[in-house]
Amino acid sequence: FQPNAAVAPTGEGATNVKKTERSTKYMAPGYMHHRVRSTGDDGSFDTGFETWTVAYATPSGPGRCRLFARFPFRFPKPKRGPNFSRFIIQRLPDWLQHLGQLRVLDDDNIFLPMQERRVQDVGGWRRYVMPATSDNFVRAYRRWYDRAGDVPHAPWAVDEHRAKAPSKE
Repeated sequence: FQPNAAVAPTGEGATNVKKTERSTKYMAPGYMHHRVRSTGDDGSFDTGFETWTVAYATPSGPGRCRLFARFPFRFPKPKRGPNFSRFIIQRLPDWLQHLGQLRVLDDDNIFLPMQERRVQDVGGWRRYVMPATSDNFVRAYRRWYDRAGDVPHAPWAVDEHRAKAPSKE
């Protein structure tokens, strides 16, 4: 599933030449990347900022999944002198860089198990209405999952968290 990349002007007024391009790619069974690029001062994407969210999902049981994520980025070259942004980021310890990177993903974690159980309770994803365009990836994954066959975990595995109310702790 590959949606069209959207290019939208940023900044105030129509005279600003900076643009932002966003694209997302999903490849079954568990790869997804989201890319955001912005143009540099010359209007070219090659001289602007670029960031990616790359995720590999591995099912580990009913209602559970392990996510491997990377967050690469590229800073534009400076007009003159050294690239201070790159210099600082390269010298930060890995643990410090990771502190804020998963915050976006962590915000949804409490809702995902509840949503999965709600879908199961109504009889599966085909009977659950997902009208928003943001659900396109979910529908694409579910269609692939149906074509792929059996679940990737043991058939006797149970969702041990089903009876527990999710919490942030």
